[in-house]
Amino acid sequence: MKEKDYKKWALASEVVGVFFCAMGAWMGSEVVDGSELVGLTLLIVSQATLPTLGVGLLLIVAGRTLRAVLDNSN
Repeated sequence: MKEKDYKKWALASEVVGVFFCAMGAWMGSEVVDGSELVGLTLLIVSQATLPTLGVGLLLIVAGRTLRAVLDNSN
């Protein structure tokens, strides 16, 4: 693969990561706002969105890392 192909993958990774983070935040707010659950049950259910946020952040970091490596490889 050429360098410009890797730059496309880095951008795609960041865009998908932002999408995952946004969807995770939206799902968490929907669970908290529309829920009739209280206390510990609400806490457990709302924490189910943390893996989505984590994957989104990992994708963003991977895209930024790939971009930094490509910029410094010359």
